[in-house]
Amino acid sequence: MSDHPEPLVASVAQFELALRRVKHGDPGRYVISWRHGNPLPILNALAKDTPFEDPAPGDTRQIVISHDFPSLFHVVGAFEDRPA
Repeated sequence: MSDHPEPLVASVAQFELALRRVKHGDPGRYVISWRHGNPLPILNALAKDTPFEDPAPGDTRQIVISHDFPSLFHVVGAFEDRPA
């Protein structure tokens, strides 16, 4: 699924695979390119098995998956770059 022609499906599959690897002890650091705006609402809906609207293409962000983070991942991108 990581090579799925639908970009959102491919991004979610890449995230899930990297997260699974890290949860099972992989010491690696994975970076997933996310071109669908803020990933948190989508990932939250998928985790809770609730519906979500298909996002329009948005700012590109990166999801970094690693044991370095308490939640095992961190989102880096456009919304962090804006001044407070």
